[in-house]
Amino acid sequence: MLTTTSAASTARVEPIPLARIKDSGAQVRVEMRAETISDYANDMLDGSAFPPIVVFDDGSDYWLADGFHRVEAGRKIGRETIVAEIKSGRAPRGTRSCMALALTPRMDSVAPRRTRGARSNDC
Repeated sequence: MLTTTSAASTARVEPIPLARIKDSGAQVRVEMRAETISDYANDMLDGSAFPPIVVFDDGSDYWLADGFHRVEAGRKIGRETIVAEIKSGRAPRGTRSCMALALTPRMDSVAPRRTRGARSNDC
């Protein structure tokens, strides 16, 4: 297990069960792109490394904040786990922290770039 520490929070990075990941409502794209999911699934089968998804842990479930396409790709190929950066606390649908994270450009992100037409939750 890898633990990262910043002035604002502590997070751990480890594999988590895909079955325990719940939708936080932070998906900022209008729709999931089937082509992207298939491409990621093929890359996963080929052994490509992906950055960890980001979830909030409320003690029973993991609430997805970043990595929606990667999660669906993992499910598509029957993976049981996915590597995640785990943050403490619940991020229920529409919370500011979850949305703020989803709207923050991430240098390690592998998801397709958001275009104005692809955004559903912009402020």
